[in-house]
Amino acid sequence: MVRTITEYLDNGIEPDHITLTNALYVLLPKTDIEKALWVVRMMYQHGKVRAEPRVFTVLLKAAAKRKNVADGQKIIDLMDEMQIRPNVIHYNTLLSIYSGLGMAEECLRVFTKMKEIGVDPDRFTFNSMIYACTKEGEEEKAFRIMEMMEGNRITPDEVTFNSLMSVCAKKGSITNAQRVLSKMSKMQVEPSLITFHTVLNVIATDGSVGMATEVFNQMTKLGFAPTTETYTILLNVCATAHDLEKAWWVLEQMEIYELVPDKVAFTSFVKVCVHKRNIDAAFEGLDRMIKMGMRIDNPVWMSLAKFCVTMGNQERAREVLVRMEKEHKKQGKQTSSISEELKVVKARLEALIAQSSQ
Repeated sequence: MVRTITEYLDNGIEPDHITLTNALYVLLPKTDIEKALWVVRMMYQHGKVRAEPRVFTVLLKAAAKRKNVADGQKIIDLMDEMQIRPNVIHYNTLLSIYSGLGMAEECLRVFTKMKEIGVDPDRFTFNSMIYACTKEGEEEKAFRIMEMMEGNRITPDEVTFNSLMSVCAKKGSITNAQRVLSKMSKMQVEPSLITFHTVLNVIATDGSVGMATEVFNQMTKLGFAPTTETYTILLNVCATAHDLEKAWWVLEQMEIYELVPDKVAFTSFVKVCVHKRNIDAAFEGLDRMIKMGMRIDNPVWMSLAKFCVTMGNQERAREVLVRMEKEHKKQGKQTSSISEELKVVKARLEALIAQSSQ
């Protein structure tokens, strides 16, 4: 289609509006933005009817799909050149590109431009800017944007608060995470399970078991059913706090709710045992989790064996090796690739045990 237009021009024939419009809509589904922009310029330069604002919306969405900042900015620049005033949808689509790439400063630059030309931001505008801050954990900037949001009389929603929680998690800021949760309560914005998980992840960096229990109780009172992920995060809290008693409580709760622990949960449990230098607890935890339906892969067996070796207990390390082989047979892992993998892990474990015996 572009070749046809070029041939028209080479022969002194000026393409009409229908030809140019058809060319544009042929190119848009292919997200061929450079060629599409060329056609738009042709429409403008040859005095044809200007491309409608919705055409630029489609172009910007194509740039957003490709996460192409340069293309997005070119489209906005062309709108300026053609004296077509971008609306909030155009700017929000451009913001979504910058936001997804964590370019918070660029988001603020776009926001400033919007204000300069009189385009009113909406909730999506501010949520995009706050989300951009989550990539690099720009906590102060994220809270400043929320204040700007409220200054523009736009009420934060669950998306706003979840992004703020993510920033807090990135920085490990318990105080600000509690501040966000408190503000949600005051504004009657109901938190989601994701919100509570994010708060618990923040607490896990500090290891405050009491605070984690408080948040967990608040979560269940609101009717949220704990998941495997919930209890895994609680085990992370226990690992940071070196609290074996609470870790056992978490396992008991998982049994009550018939939840199957995963290898991350087991690894966190083992970390508690390492700090307590309690090999027996690690093996007991292993047995309970296997009964609950957990399947363990080779790296987990390896970490358990290393723990035994570190404690100077070669006998328990060899027990890990034997149990690993039995578990593979029990689970029916008889393929050649699995057998080779098992041989490699066995060799590593045996080398580890031999080294510790010297």
